[in-house]
Amino acid sequence: MKIRKIIITIITMASIASPQIKAEVYNDNIPSYRYIQGQKYYQNSQYSSAIKEFRAALRENPNDTSSKIGLINSYVSRAEYYNNTEKSPQKALNDLKSAVFYFVCYKGKGEGNEYNNAYMAAIGNLNTLERSLKKDITGEGLVKSGKTLRMQGEFAAAGYDYYRALEDPVNVEAANTGLGDILNILGRPEESLKYYEKALQANPDNADIRLKIARAYEKNGNYALAAEHYNFALKNSQEKEEILNSLEKICRQRSEANPGDAEAHCNLGVIYQKRGNIEGAIAEYQKAEKLNPGLTITKTNMAILYYEQRKYRESVELCNKALLIEPKNIQAMLQKAKSYKALSLWENAAEEYKNALKYEPENTEAQMGLAEIYTKNKPGEDALAELQSQGVRLSADFYSKMAYESHKNKDIENAEKYYKLAIQANPNDKALYLNLAQIYNGRQEYTQALTYAEQAKQKFPADKEIREIYNEIKAKVSNNLYEEANKLIEKGDYTAAISKYKSIQPQGYNSYIGIAGVYQIMNDYANAILYYNKALSEKPEDKDVLLAMT
Repeated sequence: MKIRKIIITIITMASIASPQIKAEVYNDNIPSYRYIQGQKYYQNSQYSSAIKEFRAALRENPNDTSSKIGLINSYVSRAEYYNNTEKSPQKALNDLKSAVFYFVCYKGKGEGNEYNNAYMAAIGNLNTLERSLKKDITGEGLVKSGKTLRMQGEFAAAGYDYYRALEDPVNVEAANTGLGDILNILGRPEESLKYYEKALQANPDNADIRLKIARAYEKNGNYALAAEHYNFALKNSQEKEEILNSLEKICRQRSEANPGDAEAHCNLGVIYQKRGNIEGAIAEYQKAEKLNPGLTITKTNMAILYYEQRKYRESVELCNKALLIEPKNIQAMLQKAKSYKALSLWENAAEEYKNALKYEPENTEAQMGLAEIYTKNKPGEDALAELQSQGVRLSADFYSKMAYESHKNKDIENAEKYYKLAIQANPNDKALYLNLAQIYNGRQEYTQALTYAEQAKQKFPADKEIREIYNEIKAKVSNNLYEEANKLIEKGDYTAAISKYKSIQPQGYNSYIGIAGVYQIMNDYANAILYYNKALSEKPEDKDVLLAMT
């Protein structure tokens, strides 16, 4: 039976001393070769080599508590060396972060908090160094530091910075994704999952996070959940071939384990279809159909395949077969509507979209399809009014997608209308405000642009992108007002020019100089001096202002 202990270093000001405090743990396992090598290096004060060996031991067995304690001790001892001997407090800080990461983020099975005193001492040391180095420990600062440390290969230290940023609402996605990545890199994919899942809660449409979750599930052998997330990521990720390879591997494993698994063959058909292997896709769909004629997804997938081949009537026929088995199959209704549209059977298509909306009133694809049909012969506003009069509820997503589509197609007039409707329906989507502001910005209608940028800033005060766009538009508004004031001066309309200068917010040096100059032209020296003095309050040593006042 072996007794291991964690050493504690105490940092006082810029010096580290190292009295030892015992934190006992009993480990009956036979020590690994890597652990034995790590102990030898550690006892000879070769801390970098010890860290390398203990990390390798943990990769072989993440539940090897003795190796974890050896790694923590090695990091703490090297921190002492870096700080006291090498005079490198930054390196010492990184090692202390790494030590604390293994305390709090790298727990083995059944491991509790046996090292509380040691942990508190390490935290105290770390905090002392951070204060002396004046580190930014806000959520934003910690995420930035985590990214830098990760690029430098300091994975454990990066992990601890991400860990500390987890509770920051602005950086919750980046912090959880970062910590999940670090745990994955360090051989703990099962631990990474809970952080990836939290990141996904913050941004459910992020295909990259879905992909990370899928890979983690695949590493853990949970192929069903891996396939679910791979399928979602496939719609939006750029890494399509890699995803298809992973999905094909999972489907083949399923079909080999159970040759009668119709869904596995159907999924293989989807993979072949996405790769353009039509013959292979049809062969797999036919196998699935033979194994389970009641599986409607096979019929809807084949309907999509026929639609892509422009066999629209065959597509409709397969959708009908699916609907006979499952009358409320929304995918079959939507695919049938698309096929009818391709055949220019507009009334049939509209009827199918309406059928889908009976079961899913918020279905955006059905709403968009109906809107497209109704606007073929009517102005957009009239068509939407008719839809609503028929009891079709237009969702917030509908207005957003209509706005994005119009914007993408450079139909700016309709994009502007739909963005305004979308903001009313969904006031918490920042992209709507920013896109509308950029439309006005592009038309040089800066006052309107600023109105929506200000609304976004009030809704999302901590958002950096919004602040930057707001400041950019605000600067353009001010520049525009200066230009308008100058034109009024050229026309001799001095009162209007002063009013224009005064409308610039916030008032500052440049507007004060402008107002003072106009008053001086008007021979109103009292007011000119008043505003020159205001300008001097901003720049007391400005020689040009002093000269103008003489």
